[in-house]
Amino acid sequence: MGGLDAYGGAAPRVGEGVDIIFIVRAPAKDEFTGAMTHYVKTVLAGQIYQEVDNLEDIFGYLSALGEQGTKVRRIRLVAHGAKSGGVAMTPRAGTKKWFAPKEVAAHAKKPEVRETVRKVMAPGAVMEFWGCNLGNVPKAGQAWADLFKSTFVAPKGTIKTEYFTFLRPALPGEKGESVNRPEMTPAQRKIKWVAAKSSGEIGALGEAIQADFETFLQDAYFILLRNGDIDPRERDYPEMLQFMRELFDRAEGDIRRIVAERGEQKAVGPGDAKQWPQLWVCFAPISIEAATRGEPQSVDSEPAAARSPDGGAELPSALLPPCPTPVRRAR
Repeated sequence: MGGLDAYGGAAPRVGEGVDIIFIVRAPAKDEFTGAMTHYVKTVLAGQIYQEVDNLEDIFGYLSALGEQGTKVRRIRLVAHGAKSGGVAMTPRAGTKKWFAPKEVAAHAKKPEVRETVRKVMAPGAVMEFWGCNLGNVPKAGQAWADLFKSTFVAPKGTIKTEYFTFLRPALPGEKGESVNRPEMTPAQRKIKWVAAKSSGEIGALGEAIQADFETFLQDAYFILLRNGDIDPRERDYPEMLQFMRELFDRAEGDIRRIVAERGEQKAVGPGDAKQWPQLWVCFAPISIEAATRGEPQSVDSEPAAARSPDGGAELPSALLPPCPTPVRRAR
């Protein structure tokens, strides 16, 4: 996955250590967290993920890995991010709140946290924020980079999911809905349609629908592959179709991918090599030795990695550190 991993893609990285996705729990009605969790459990099935409430949970899990001698090369944090730079978490004693950059910086100073970071984070490790806004808040980005003593990558805009669904003709007794698409024939516009929940629903619908379904799976496969969500199935076409049928069934017909957008700009994923890197900012950490000596945290100043040489606008993405990141593209 070397080429795909250079700028984005959710497939595991190469090199020493493991990849971990931490998902901050949220109420069931929280659409963002629910969709992201669905994406992780279905499209990224097989990758290590852990649902957590707060930093104590995260570092408890990492500490256990460190005791086992396991190194971590990439962390992804799925959480809400505020324009102020806060990250939504639930403290062990309290209700959900916005965890501010100064609180992240304070956590980074704890001796047990520094020791865990020293043990578990692999050289060159990267932490990606799968939430919103933090790329616009230098204090926040720098605080998180310093917390994990790793490059921190955060979006300047909004992270959300988009999806692939396959419509099939409604069967007798099914409600269905009318659909009007440019590519449809007049006859197709007259019938009702439902979103298929499993590949088994397609088998009895005739060769034309089956062929459309295979084209749908193939299109989704190549988009997910280009975005780095999945590894290539190189053997043959039937193997690819079988893999995608299993993914379709696992996702109950709702195959998700994540995208980033900013302002009026359309949502893009890592398959867009031009626009995708421009939506992310990299923050480099201060060294753990400097933190141990008590040197000032850089949380109060804009990080050099996000500045131009004259201190003005952000550098073009090509000049930013080569930070692996995440996300997906619409069909």
